[in-house]
Amino acid sequence: MKHYTQSMSTIGNATTKTIGANMAVARGWLAWSQVELGERLAKETGQPWSTQLVSAAEKGNRAFNATEVVAICNVMGMTLADLFVDVDVIAGPEERSPKFDRLKQDLSSIKSELGHISQRLATLAG
Repeated sequence: MKHYTQSMSTIGNATTKTIGANMAVARGWLAWSQVELGERLAKETGQPWSTQLVSAAEKGNRAFNATEVVAICNVMGMTLADLFVDVDVIAGPEERSPKFDRLKQDLSSIKSELGHISQRLATLAG
């Protein structure tokens, strides 16, 4: 029984780290600050989510309850599978990094283009 308890603790810590890492990656893709994510999670859960709490969660230094896990998925547009999958199992850091960098570049280009479009629309409307 003691061995089982120790294993469950390890699984819990690994899961917490995975959830946190996936939150951080998704937040990067969404181009949200920790403040923005905290505000959205606070609205969804009805509980405060400070920047410090978001940071601790992303570092895997905070446990999650079921309500928070569902809120994270809802707010970030993720499935439970997205949140719980260990990306290192799917692709090692050497395989994941170029894809992630390309996605970040694509997102940055899209944001820039949307900014230009917004300025053009404002000019046309003004």
